[in-house]
Amino acid sequence: MKMEDKETLYARWLSGALNDEEAKVLAESGELSALQDVVEAVDQFKLKPYNKEEAFAKLELKPKAKVRSLPVRTILAIAASVVALIIAGRSFWGDGIVNLSTPYGKILTFTLPDGSTGQLNAGSSLSYNENTWQEERMIELQGEAYFDVKSGSMFRVLSQNGEVEVLGTQFNVRAWNKRLIVACYEGSVKVQGGSQLDTLTQGMMVTIANGQSKKENIAQNQPNWQKGIIVFDAAEAIEVLDEAERLYDIQFEVKERLIGTFSGNLHRDSLEKFLDKLIFNGEKYKAVKLDQKRYKIEK
Repeated sequence: MKMEDKETLYARWLSGALNDEEAKVLAESGELSALQDVVEAVDQFKLKPYNKEEAFAKLELKPKAKVRSLPVRTILAIAASVVALIIAGRSFWGDGIVNLSTPYGKILTFTLPDGSTGQLNAGSSLSYNENTWQEERMIELQGEAYFDVKSGSMFRVLSQNGEVEVLGTQFNVRAWNKRLIVACYEGSVKVQGGSQLDTLTQGMMVTIANGQSKKENIAQNQPNWQKGIIVFDAAEAIEVLDEAERLYDIQFEVKERLIGTFSGNLHRDSLEKFLDKLIFNGEKYKAVKLDQKRYKIEK
């Protein structure tokens, strides 16, 4: 069979116009399976179905006109390039949303598209859009995370309790319950929670709750939780138990409402010591172990 005849068969096969005799000839040539492999590979990516009539209309071709096809090797090369582009562009064609989360008792280290890094505390999650990252560096956070941000465009952290904006700095955001706590370890940070707007510089921390903000100085150069320590200063009992659940990967059952505050430290490797000192406003509580991860709190 002459080369021009082969090319005509390829073109008719691609357009679905082969008759039985032509299909047999193409199959015997040994090249039909190669063409089918290309179609199967492309189909896996769920591309929009080919519309022959629409394609002819756009190209202003008539079905009866002579069709000149590319050689099969060229077709295969083009198809392979299309598949490669599909693979490389999967994020562009998708929504581009990246979700990160950490289970209780774990900490996750992450790197963002611009090279900024951070750590996600236990029981926390964040998300960002890698497709629009170059235009807008924005993260949605639930829980607590530490960020070391590369200098560049505005970097924003959004939470249900407020928003943080920086250009390039190191800072920690804690957004649990109805409080927003932000600590700045390098550079400067702008924090907005409700109607409260504060600017922090290195060595400062702000707590925003109930429409009020409280600034204070900090001595440490990194969050305590990164060292496996949680520090409480007259914290509500339920907040302490919530933190302990995240830190130790356990669960508490509390039948009666705990009233009181707690001051002291939690250490990641000292669960038993913490359970032995459940004292809120002078009231001693005990933790009764129900199974490997569950405890019942009672007087």
